[in-house]
Amino acid sequence: MLLDVEGVDYGAACTGSGTGDCTDKTNTMCETTCKCTAGSFRKGGTECATRLALKATCVITETSPDQCVADTECKDDGNGAKKCLCKASHYESSSACKPRIVPGVSCAAGQCVTHATCNTTSNKCKCDASFTATPTTCSGVIKVATLSYVLVVPIFDLTARFVGICLVFVVYIAAGVEGAAYGEDCSSAACDDTNNICDTGKTDLCICNTGFFRKTSAAECAARVALNQNCEAAQTSSDQCSIALSECRDDSGTDKCLCETTYYEDGGACVLQKALNSACTNGLPAGQCKDTLAECKDNSGFKCLCKTGNFEKKDGTCAKQIAALNDTCVVSEPAPDQCAVDNAECRTDGTAKCQCKVTHYVNVAACTIRKSPKVSCGSGECVAHASCDTDTSKCVCDAGYDPSPTISPTMCSGVVKIITQPYMYLVPSLVSMLLLLR
Repeated sequence: MLLDVEGVDYGAACTGSGTGDCTDKTNTMCETTCKCTAGSFRKGGTECATRLALKATCVITETSPDQCVADTECKDDGNGAKKCLCKASHYESSSACKPRIVPGVSCAAGQCVTHATCNTTSNKCKCDASFTATPTTCSGVIKVATLSYVLVVPIFDLTARFVGICLVFVVYIAAGVEGAAYGEDCSSAACDDTNNICDTGKTDLCICNTGFFRKTSAAECAARVALNQNCEAAQTSSDQCSIALSECRDDSGTDKCLCETTYYEDGGACVLQKALNSACTNGLPAGQCKDTLAECKDNSGFKCLCKTGNFEKKDGTCAKQIAALNDTCVVSEPAPDQCAVDNAECRTDGTAKCQCKVTHYVNVAACTIRKSPKVSCGSGECVAHASCDTDTSKCVCDAGYDPSPTISPTMCSGVVKIITQPYMYLVPSLVSMLLLLR
């Protein structure tokens, strides 16, 4: 007799893969204990339900903190409805919640951290008045306004009292003044961060001084990096590298400031790479030619030309030559050197292949010029309209064709042969014809 096997309740120890021996099979998995899958939450303590998407209606009284998808929470939408909306630490963008932007970083309206707004001039997050920028937020350190005042202190010197004269000492006291931090208004306060300068007359904000860039990790203005020097790819600043048209990218496992991919280094500057057939300078790095299969070489002047083993396609790029005879090629490509084998060409013989030119025959893996009449031969090696005589093993012109020594190499031309008539019969015949005409 079979007995019913009772399943394992939610939260209890389980065995097996997938849902294992858990009683509830919907949105449940067995991972040491029966629990909800990553994309679900424990609803009302009774079931595992799919987590709610951004802007979906939710229940604030729901005890599960993860009823909404990641980076969202259930709260009032301002119109009395309860919905899954971005947490205060995030803003909505393209139907997703993204971390709010820190001070000094490019932004759009409504994207900055708490106590910061997106400056309409610099388009960067700027701390509100009375708040100071930190690497991740705006702290509520109250700034002390510049203050100078005079205390008039009457001091009665013994001698002065004796003569009835009151001496007055004027004491000037200046309260401590806090300057402006990076990204803050410096129109009425000095920039006090290291390597900062006020962008006077433009944005009137504190910016990095010339030769420095704003780091995103360890928020500070650091010295820009020269070509071929180590940099930090994790830094999002576009001006980390000091040379125009250079960027921070991997170079054999090390991040370095290198010229952008369509530029090459020339005398410490990044110069636009040369197009195919454009003039180039002999001796400069190979990177000056835009096409990676091209190099600077002499051909009536130095130009960027396809490297040996490559050919120029009709679209102006280089491609590898077709290596061997009978390999597939592209008939529409006009380049005469598409086929790597000398004296071969791309033509169609059922399919497009690299084949020997008609003036040549296949000799193992090469193309050899065809043999002229009276030259020792093998089958299929003679010029057009000739064949290899099996008795003499020499090329012989076909019937109706004669060797033409005026052509190099000698070919078999299609001159019609005239039957030779002996002279002794020709002269009497001509005489008889003349007599008849008289």
